[in-house]
Formats: sequence, structure tokens, C-alpha cells
Amino acid sequence: MSTIYDAAIEFQELMKFEYNIVLGYKGRSVEVPIRFDENDFHHLCGLHKLTDLQHISSAKNKPALFKEILDKKITDSVLKQSSYYLSDEVYDRINRVYELPTLLNRLSDKTTSLYKFNKNANSGSNIPGNYLIKGQASDQKTVYFVLLNDSVDPNKYFGISIFSRDLSDKKQRDFADGHTPNTLLYVSKTPLTADKQLDKEKEIVLYQRPSYAAPNNSNIKIVKFTPITSVIGDTAALAVPRPSFGQALVNLINKWADRIQEGIENRRRELKSAKREIYELKQALSERDEQLAQKDEQLNAKDDEIAVLHKQNTALTVEMYEQRKLIQAANPPKILSQKLDEARKKCRERNVQNPHRRNPPNQNRHKR
Repeated sequence: MSTIYDAAIEFQELMKFEYNIVLGYKGRSVEVPIRFDENDFHHLCGLHKLTDLQHISSAKNKPALFKEILDKKITDSVLKQSSYYLSDEVYDRINRVYELPTLLNRLSDKTTSLYKFNKNANSGSNIPGNYLIKGQASDQKTVYFVLLNDSVDPNKYFGISIFSRDLSDKKQRDFADGHTPNTLLYVSKTPLTADKQLDKEKEIVLYQRPSYAAPNNSNIKIVKFTPITSVIGDTAALAVPRPSFGQALVNLINKWADRIQEGIENRRRELKSAKREIYELKQALSERDEQLAQKDEQLNAKDDEIAVLHKQNTALTVEMYEQRKLIQAANPPKILSQKLDEARKKCRERNVQNPHRRNPPNQNRHKR
């Protein structure tokens, strides 16, 4: 199994490139540019699931956390202290992130497929996405890499989730079922400059379908010139044709259409941004629910302890009562008649010892 440090090293290498995938969908080509950022590493590896390690799961400065992993300040031994490291398959995600460069470099293989993501295909999953890459891992498991468009730059995509399933186990369903397969036309990776710009001169083509013409990466722009109709002296007269009423109406409609289209695009960007925020809120609520569930378990454990103590207290009370009954049975209390008999007996014993006190003289007899 790969370590978190190995995965970070491979991910750091991915951050140096932009991968561009061109897909064939409904008779047209669609470009899917993918970039990698240290902020994405935290979520892809599932570190947000280690809720009993708050400094890792809820880290606000994810680039700083990524650097701590590269500096080996956070290692697998630290992550294994979490009870969720195995139960939530964090270790499996780390291994899949380590193999991610291999998955992307093998996009042209028959073992790798691409799909248009269908959010309704997996009813038990809340993973958002736009595209899905399905491939084969080194341990023969099936790995899934989900892509989502960036809310800041909708023309770019990033990895939102990566995980694997063992399809030899009939209980595990193929996550790709229900998603729309696409045709792979072109794959390349281009180095990024220090300011995150594409270095087109160093673009590396990983795959190109024979029937597909690669996109034109030229920076030359087509410029339309207004024709010159006449020259008077040193002055050139430009032809400015007067549009007809129909053409003017068409131009006006086109302007309205452009403005409407621009408004739609702006609204779409806003919705995508809101979608990303909602997803993050869902993640935060999910983490909060997990924390509350832990608190409930702790409270239930305390309730069980109190119930046991109460039961022990009841047993001790009963035992004390029984002991008291035994003591009373061994030393029964004296009744009043017994006490009177003992008093009479003591009086008789005193009278025997002092016979003169039995009939005391009548002192009134000496008085005259």
C-alpha cells in the first residue's frame, strides 16, 4: 500500500500540468481541461472523514496541511490513530490518488472509459460531477475518478472524488452503470508556467484518434478589413453599406440574442458557484452529523454506566436490608413484659442483699 507521502509526491507532479481531454458527444467535440490543486488533495484522499482528528479533518489551510505531509510531519502512523482510517476506506483513497497519474496516462487503453456524469444514476450517492473516468487499478479493482467543473472558472475541471470497488464481489455494483459513455478523441498534458499559464510549445499528446483533427492552438486571430471603394487624393473612402430594414432587424435580434446568451452564461456561472457552495455546506453538515453521532454514542455509553450503577445500588440496598433482618433475628428486641420481669428480679435481688430495707420503720411512730 502507498503512503500518504507517496500520494502527495505524485499529486505534486500532477499540479505541474493541465490535462486536456476531448470527448465526442452527440456528434460534436467537448473539451474537458483538468487541473490539480493542493486544496483538492485533502478531499480526494478522504482526510475530511477523519473527524476524530480535528486538526486534519477540519483543516482550514489545506495547502499548509499538504506541505506538512510533504515534510513528513503528518504520516500514516498519525492517520491510523483515527478510528475512521479503515472503516471509511481512507487508506484505499490514498492509494488511488497515488495511482491517479497512471490512470490519466492510460486513458487510451481499452480498460479505461469516460462517461457523461448522471447524478440520478446512483441513488445512494451524493457525489456531484460532470464527467466520470473509470479504469483498472494495480490490484485489479475498478477505480472511479469523478470530475466537477470549477465554480470560479467553469471552463476548467477538477477531481471531486476517487474511490474503487471490487466488481468480482457480486454485492458491489458498478458505479458507472447509468452514466452516458463518451468517445475519446484526444488527450494531452501541457506544462504550466509559474503564473499558471499554459506552455503550449511543450504540449505532450498522449492520445489522438486517427479520424480526429487536433485543435488549432495557434494564437493568430482572423482580422476582417473594411473594403476601400475609392481613393480621392490621399484620402481613402471606405464602403459602408447601408443595411436594409430586414438586415437591421436581424442585427437587432442578434444583439438581443447575444445579451440573452450572456445573461444565461452569467446565471449559469452563478448557479455553478451556488452548487459548489451547497456541496461544501452538505459536506460540513455531514461532518457535523458524524460528530453528533459520536456524541450520541458517548451519551448512550454514559447512560449504560448509570444504569449499571443504579442496578448495583439497588442490589446493595436489598443486601443491606437482608443483613439488617439477620441482625435483628440474632438479637430480638425485648418486649415490655420481659423488661418488667427483669426489673422485679433485680429488686428482689437487692432486697435479699439488704433485708432491713424490706420493711422500713415508720418514722411517724416516734413523733409524740
